[in-house]
Amino acid sequence: MQISFHCQLRIGGIPILAFMVFWNGQKFDAEGYLESPSQISYLDLTTLISVPHLKPLGSYNVSVVAINSFSLCYFGRATTSQEVTLRTTNYSAPASPRLVTLRTTGGGITLNLIDPYDTGGQDIRQYRLYSKRNGTTEPWRLVYEGPTHQATVARLTSLTDYSFMASVNNGIFDSANSSVKVDRTTSKSAPGACAPVSLVIATGGMIQVSWDYPPDNGGSVITSFYVTIASGLDGSGRTTVLTKLLTYTFYRLIAESEYNVVVRAINVMGAGPESSSATFTTAAESPPVGEIEVAVLESTGGAAAISFAEPIDLGGVKSSDMVYQIYLDRENILNLTYSSLQDNIENNGNARRLEQSTSRWLDVSTTVFSNVLIGDMDPKTLYGVQVRPVNVNNSGELSATFPVETRDPTTPSSPLKVAIEEVTGGLVSLSWKPPVDSGGIPLSGYVLHRANSKDGPIVEASRSTLAEATIYTLSPNTAYWFSVTAWNGIGESLASEALHVSTRSVTPPSTPRELTIQSVSFDGIACNWTTPQDMGGDIIASYSVTATETADPMVSVTLTVEFPSAQFQGLSSSTSYSISVVSTYPNMELLKT
Repeated sequence: MQISFHCQLRIGGIPILAFMVFWNGQKFDAEGYLESPSQISYLDLTTLISVPHLKPLGSYNVSVVAINSFSLCYFGRATTSQEVTLRTTNYSAPASPRLVTLRTTGGGITLNLIDPYDTGGQDIRQYRLYSKRNGTTEPWRLVYEGPTHQATVARLTSLTDYSFMASVNNGIFDSANSSVKVDRTTSKSAPGACAPVSLVIATGGMIQVSWDYPPDNGGSVITSFYVTIASGLDGSGRTTVLTKLLTYTFYRLIAESEYNVVVRAINVMGAGPESSSATFTTAAESPPVGEIEVAVLESTGGAAAISFAEPIDLGGVKSSDMVYQIYLDRENILNLTYSSLQDNIENNGNARRLEQSTSRWLDVSTTVFSNVLIGDMDPKTLYGVQVRPVNVNNSGELSATFPVETRDPTTPSSPLKVAIEEVTGGLVSLSWKPPVDSGGIPLSGYVLHRANSKDGPIVEASRSTLAEATIYTLSPNTAYWFSVTAWNGIGESLASEALHVSTRSVTPPSTPRELTIQSVSFDGIACNWTTPQDMGGDIIASYSVTATETADPMVSVTLTVEFPSAQFQGLSSSTSYSISVVSTYPNMELLKT
C-alpha cells in the first residue's frame, strides 16, 4: 500500500520537517515502511510512504501528524489529522525487485535480488534473473530461476560490461521486470566458492565426497581443488589434499565420528574461497578394506623376509589397534601386533644380510612394515604367503597369495632378546630367544661370547644347547658385554646385539657343592667337597665343617680348614653324624651352607 501525506493549512509559518504516522491508533515505527519525501515549497512538504507485508482485503486506520521545529521542541502542540480507513485490494502482482551487486570477479558477477515492498499480498516464491552482454543486440538470457534471492552468473568474460534485470513471482502473479543494472567483470581472478561437498559413501574408517565446479571460474579454467577435512568435534587433525578430480576419499578416520569437509577451486590466479562446510559422520567399526601387496625381500634355507603395507581403510580404528595374521600355505603361523611390527627392524637390525629375491617393491602412501621375518620353513621349498588385517571387532579379507622359495640350508640368523636373569658380584646369568631362522635344519647349540669393553676383544664364555647360560668367576664392580651366536650343521650365525652388564659389589658365595664322605673309622670321618660355583667376586678364605650327632644330646664338632676337605678324629664310636660345610671369605661374616 502506498499513502501520500500533504499539509495544506495551518502550517504555522514554520517549515514542515516530517510526518508522524499512526497505524490503527499506534505510532508506526519508521522502519516498517519506506518513506519518499518531496519538498513542495519552503514551508510545505509532501511524503509518499510504501507499507509492505499487508494482508489482501484488509482494512487499516491511518492518521498523521505534521512535525516542524516548534512541535519537536514541545513549545507547541501538533494536531493529528483526521483518521482515514484504507483497504487493500485482493491478491495482485508484486512490484519489481531491486538488484544489488554483491561481488564481481574476472569470470562472474553475484547479485542480490531484493524483494519489492509490495509483494502483492503473498510472500515471494521465485526469483528470475536475466542477463546479456551490455550494448549488444543479443537477446536477454534467463541465467537464474529459483527460490533464493542470491544468484551468481558465471563463465563470463573478464573486463566486460553485462546488463541484468530481474522479476519475481508470489505464487500467483509475476512482477514486471526491474530496471536494467549494468556491472563490469574484473580482470582474471581466483574462482568463486564451490557448493558444499556431497557424501558418496562412508564406512567406519573412510568418507568419500564429491563436488562440482564453482559457478564462477574467475575467468580462467579450473585446474585443481584443495579438499580439507577436520574433526567436527574440535577442528583437530586438519588435513588438506590437492586433487584434479571432482571426488576424493579420506581414510584413517575413526568410527562413529563427525568430520567437516570443505573444498576450494584453483585456477591460474590462485585458490578461491572455501565452500560452506559440510559435516559427515563415519559408520560403526567395519572390517579393514584395501589391497595388501606382499613383497618378498629375502630368503634363506629356513626363513623369508617380507614387506607389506597397511590396508588403506582400517575400518575406523587406530593403526595401533591393528593385528596382522601371516599365513603360510593358508595356515596361520604368526599374529603380529602393530607395536611388534614397529619394533621389528630394531629386533632384526643385526641379522645377517640374506640373498635378495627378485620382486617389485611396494609403492603406497600407507605405512609399510618391512623386514618381517617368517621362520620354521623347510629348505628348497616353494610356499605361498598371505596377510589378513584384523581390527578390534572385524577381520579383513586375506590378501592374494605371493610365492616365496627357500634356498639350500644356510647358517641360522642371530638369537634375539638377550636378557639378564641374575647378577651377583661374581656371576652373570643370561637367557635369550632362539633365532627366527634356523637355516632350514635343526640348531646344534649356542655360543655365549664375553668382552671387557664394547669394542672387544671378544672371547668365548660358554657353549650350550639351551637358550640360557651362567658365567662364573667374574670380578666385582666390573662392566662386561655379552653376545650370543647360534650354530647348526652349516655354520655359525652373526652375533646378537651386545648386552652391557655390570657385576655388583662383592656378594656372599654360593653353597659348596658335592659333599662326599671318603672314609669312616671307629672314631673318625673323612670328607671332601667342591668349591662354590659363584665365588661372589672374591676368594674363599676358609671352610667351617661341622659334624653333629643325630641323636640327643646332639654334640657337635667343628673344624676350620683352608681347602675343600676335612678329617674328623675322636668322634664317638657307633654314632650317626650329619656333616655340613660353610664357606666364608675375607672380612665378611656372610655364609652359605
